[in-house]
Amino acid sequence: MEIRALTTPGHARIHYRGAEWDAVLLDSRLSAGGTGYISGREGNQFKISSQQPQ
Repeated sequence: MEIRALTTPGHARIHYRGAEWDAVLLDSRLSAGGTGYISGREGNQFKISSQQPQ
């Protein structure tokens, strides 16, 4: 998935499956315009990591 924009520290808007979603960034290396991996979800907010979950 693509990180579209950083919203507040540790949070972003992501693009996933044709829609934009709120996300929590689990890694400080993630930035707008980059890509990450979905490592979980809490309600309708995704948790994003820089490393692929095992």
